Amino acid sequence: MKKKGKWLIAAAILVVGGTALSFGALNMIGFDQKKLNTTDYVQRDYEVKEEFTNISIKTDIELVLIGPSEDNTCKVTSYGAETDTYHVQVQDDTLTIEKEEKNNSWFHVDFNAEEPTIYVLLPEKEYQSLQAELDTGEIEVQNQSIADVTITNETGRVLVDGCTVGNLNVENETGNIVINNTIASGTFQLQNETGHIDFYESDAAEIHVTNDTGYVKGSLLSGKEFKVKTDLGSITVPENSKGGICEITTDIGDIEITVK
Repeated sequence: MKKKGKWLIAAAILVVGGTALSFGALNMIGFDQKKLNTTDYVQRDYEVKEEFTNISIKTDIELVLIGPSEDNTCKVTSYGAETDTYHVQVQDDTLTIEKEEKNNSWFHVDFNAEEPTIYVLLPEKEYQSLQAELDTGEIEVQNQSIADVTITNETGRVLVDGCTVGNLNVENETGNIVINNTIASGTFQLQNETGHIDFYESDAAEIHVTNDTGYVKGSLLSGKEFKVKTDLGSITVPENSKGGICEITTDIGDIEITVK
């Protein structure tokens, strides 16, 4: 039975891989992939009236977009498969958004050329914390003021843009991390296994960056005491100055930092 199970898993992987290659080839010749959709996408709006200062998000393959609300009210909207539903509630001062688990009795693949997306629009104020956990998705956090931000992702891009934070902690396995125009009064803690790490016109009292495979590039707003190391790659950083620690380590990848 174990041997049979392994063969089934291997067959499923081959089917998914072959399907992905076929879609790529069709796309190259201008074929409209939407014609191959096997599931319809629907929009669902979730009403949030309660006040909160903390945000917790747990999803798997979605693109999560967190931004400011135009009318100073909280809005949560999902756009995805009809079978995808989310549990959205405010409890203990925390807005919780969590994808409900499906009970699939057999291997099944839904395809839609569009990317499933969750929009979280927040009223303008200072929030205490944001905790986001994704499996295979992307997340963008824009124009927010949050004391502590923690983002963990397995495969996908992480973008933090135009934010003011206390501490920013990002752990990513495969995908790029981009920090743009963001200031931390405390620490940037950025960790990646495969992918680039960029931070543009951003700064923190202390910066700690670890990347296994991929470059680290950035422009800071103040001088730092640089502690950098790479096993295979080039290093270009300014001279040390009176400032916080900027510690960057890569196994394979260049390190290039400037100070504005």
